[in-house]
Amino acid sequence: MATTPSPAPGVPQTGTKAYVAAGVAFFVCFAGIWVVDADPFTTKELVAAIVAALLASGATGGATFWTSNKAT
Repeated sequence: MATTPSPAPGVPQTGTKAYVAAGVAFFVCFAGIWVVDADPFTTKELVAAIVAALLASGATGGATFWTSNKAT
């Protein structure tokens, strides 16, 4: 019997892998900006760090979600 290749079960169809990737990207980007900053965060720097982290997590999560699984 011939079987049809199917994608690996679960992800990214459920989006779980994309959510985890987005969360990790947000944390890494925000933490990186925080560590590099020499003086205490001002409100302006905090907002800029959050916006940069949101952009990084959105790009990473979106790319992860739209990347198809390999057929098995």
